[in-house]
Amino acid sequence: MLMTKQHLTLTLLTILIGLSSFGQSFRPGNISMDSIEFQAYVNADSAYSSLVGISRYVQYRRADGKAAAGLLFPEGFSIYAEQDDSSTSKSIFSAAGVQMALYNQAKTKLSGLNLSHTGIQYQGNYHQFEGFGVLLPRLEPNAELPNDNLPEGAIFENTETKGLFKSVNGNRQPAFLEYFDPKAAVTSTSIYYGYPDSWINRLNAGIPIPMLRIPHPLNVTGVPYPVESAKYDFIIAPYEYGMLMRYSGILEIDVPELSVHVGTTAAELDLELNGKQGHGAVLWVGDDGDGGGLRATARDKNGLRYAELSSERFNGSGHGPLRLRVADSTDRIQFVFGGRGSQNILASVGIDTLGTVLQSHGQRPLILGTASQPYSLLLADDGKIGIGTLDPESWLDISAPGGVGQLRLRQSITPTGSGDPRGKVGDLGWDDQFIYIKTAQGWKRSPLQTF
Repeated sequence: MLMTKQHLTLTLLTILIGLSSFGQSFRPGNISMDSIEFQAYVNADSAYSSLVGISRYVQYRRADGKAAAGLLFPEGFSIYAEQDDSSTSKSIFSAAGVQMALYNQAKTKLSGLNLSHTGIQYQGNYHQFEGFGVLLPRLEPNAELPNDNLPEGAIFENTETKGLFKSVNGNRQPAFLEYFDPKAAVTSTSIYYGYPDSWINRLNAGIPIPMLRIPHPLNVTGVPYPVESAKYDFIIAPYEYGMLMRYSGILEIDVPELSVHVGTTAAELDLELNGKQGHGAVLWVGDDGDGGGLRATARDKNGLRYAELSSERFNGSGHGPLRLRVADSTDRIQFVFGGRGSQNILASVGIDTLGTVLQSHGQRPLILGTASQPYSLLLADDGKIGIGTLDPESWLDISAPGGVGQLRLRQSITPTGSGDPRGKVGDLGWDDQFIYIKTAQGWKRSPLQTF
């Protein structure tokens, strides 16, 4: 039932007559609520007011340092409550929206909630939710970027990738990305300290660059980094040659298998300097100045199949010796034959007290050869050496086709006599007249004759 003006006035008069009976306890006075003065009946710290006016209707009750009031005005109504030694709450309800706020004793807003036609706005240090979580809107991918009307900073779920996205400069971007601004000032304590270098600064002519960062637990924004390994967080960012992955400390990759291979959509590049005739993946281990270093690659195309390890610079020029190192004199560089897990050692290279050792294994001979003479020199398992033969029967066994060229002493010698001090026991020599051999009794000779 609607209350008429006459009925409202009669009610007010009834309330005022009722209050007049407490004239000895309550006296007319003013009360202050939300910086507005109202007429009221006041007694010590208690007060009561019921005021009817053109613009508002107020009910107010105060006792024991606490106050609560309701205000009715043409646009809506509000609820107000305060406690002298703690905080104040205020709620306003109108057709334009709903506002709720909590203030401390100094009248500073602590938290608030505003509902309007443009959305819901939260205020405060942080927000707690009970239940299953916060449900974000789900939006289909937009193929007409950057003509996106989402407000800046809006967070939503991408229905295609099922990932968290946000609106950045009118574009929909993955929400886990940050954007490094090359134009921003960088100090030794800023969050960008030591991050993108000149390569990244040259990218996109100074446009903010998306960057994925995993913060190091020892890093604190605004505080100098305590140790060198914590100087940088782990980042992934685009740069002028591709994608940059950076961390100044130790990066451990704890996986059972690590594969580096060419993607199925990789462009034809001249990585092998062969006129873009195909290439395998390339793995670089760079030197101190980032000019190249150790390069590993593999091929399997157009009849070529191999794996390659080289020492070279990025431009293909030499980078110095390719080293294989063992740390102890008992260690060996081993060459193994067979499938994965095979322990079939063919040969090894190492060092001992006598010098550098090249050794075959498994009772196999050690063979040196060329393309035209694959078995030029053979060191048998029993120590015999064969030159031109695979079955040496003496410590040195030489064989040549037709018997010509088996052994040659290029330089001649003519001892001055049996007592000539030159040479060692067993040395051979020759000149146009004699063949010489040095024995324990000195040089001896045998004459040469024509036939």
